[in-house]
Amino acid sequence: MSLPEFIRSELPGVSRSDRTLVLSRALESEVATQLTQHLTLLDREGDDPVRLMLTNVPGGDAEAACSIVDVMQSMDAPVTVICGGGIQGAGLLLLAGAAEEHRIALENVRFRFQPPSIAAGGGETVDDVADRKADLERRVARLLADATGQSGARIREDLAAHTSLTAEEAVTYGLVHRIISRTDKK
Repeated sequence: MSLPEFIRSELPGVSRSDRTLVLSRALESEVATQLTQHLTLLDREGDDPVRLMLTNVPGGDAEAACSIVDVMQSMDAPVTVICGGGIQGAGLLLLAGAAEEHRIALENVRFRFQPPSIAAGGGETVDDVADRKADLERRVARLLADATGQSGARIREDLAAHTSLTAEEAVTYGLVHRIISRTDKK
C-alpha cells in the first residue's frame, strides 16, 4: 500500500522502514499524529508484527502518548516496543501500551519516570487545568500500574521522585519483559 502524501513527508526524529517505526525525539502532538497514522496504516496492511523503536525519547505530551496507546491496543497487528538510550515520561507510556511480552529493552537503556505536565488551553480557568492535570495523572498512574503490576501508590511515588531504572531494574519492576543484548545475535 502506498503511503498518502501527508505521511510521506516525515518529521525529523520519526521514520518508517518496512514494519518498523523509529521515534527519537520528544513526543509532541504533531509527532503523535504521525505515529498514529503510521500505526493505523501498518495495521490495515496486515497483522504481521509492528516494531516501534524508541531511542532517546526525552518525554513529551502524556495526553498524546495516551492516544497512541489507545491505537496500539486496538490494532490487530501486535506492536513490539524496543527501547534504547534514555526513555522518559511519555516514552514510558508508549512502552507500557504494548503487551507484556512485547516490551523489550536494549541492555544499556535507562528509564526515568516523570509526572505528566499539562499546558493551559485557550479560555481554561486555573481550576479547569488543575482538573485536567489530576485526570491525566490518574490515567498515567493506571496505565503504568496495569502494565507493571505495581500499585498505583508506588507508581505515583516513582513519578513524583523521578525514579530512574536500568534495564535490569525495569524487568524486575515489570516495565520491560526482556532485555536483548549483543550476545542474543550470536
